Amino acid sequence: MSSLPAAPASTLDQTVHFVLCDYGWRGMAYAEADPDQGEQAVVHAIASGEHECPLHVIACNAAEGWCRDVSERIAQRLAAIDPDDLADGALEFMQRHGERALVSPLE
Repeated sequence: MSSLPAAPASTLDQTVHFVLCDYGWRGMAYAEADPDQGEQAVVHAIASGEHECPLHVIACNAAEGWCRDVSERIAQRLAAIDPDDLADGALEFMQRHGERALVSPLE
């Protein structure tokens, strides 16, 4: 019986972001995540509307053994963008997570 190759250690020791999206009558699901794309790529994808109805953003690092909701942090980053340049879903995401994000400084 053949076994699957182990993932290279370098892919485990990085932070991966998952965006939970609401697809309406089709339900909710995590959008595909490219492990090579970081937080800024997620911000851009939400801002541009690539993720139409984002609900939460989860960041995980398997090598370090943690996983957390980073939605507020993403909302902070979106708040730095001109609202005219944000897709409707990004504005809704900011409203959902932005109350604390708009008054909390970025780390």
